[in-house]
Amino acid sequence: MDNGITQDTLIELREKLPLLHEPILRKLGIIEDNGYIINAENIRGPAICHNGDNPTGFSYYFQTGNWRCWTHNCHEKYGDDFIGLIRAISGKGFKEAVLEAKDRKSVV
Repeated sequence: MDNGITQDTLIELREKLPLLHEPILRKLGIIEDNGYIINAENIRGPAICHNGDNPTGFSYYFQTGNWRCWTHNCHEKYGDDFIGLIRAISGKGFKEAVLEAKDRKSVV
């Protein structure tokens, strides 16, 4: 890849990040006591990529590690995997989001 991130790095992150979802989602501020509903299948709550403008605008699915923005379809713009979620929340580019995901993975 021309952005300095190898395909192997992406594959490793995409395979492992859904397994580490709770600690990483906590670090992103998603599952604190701030309006999110957590059940066995998903997390639902305020649209975090829009500073909570819609109280039911965000979903994260544990089994797949995918997310959805029901407000503005941000998952289509940034990607519906964990790297896309980091991009949507932080406003960072792809390479920076991958590096941040690696850093978050290593501190969990």
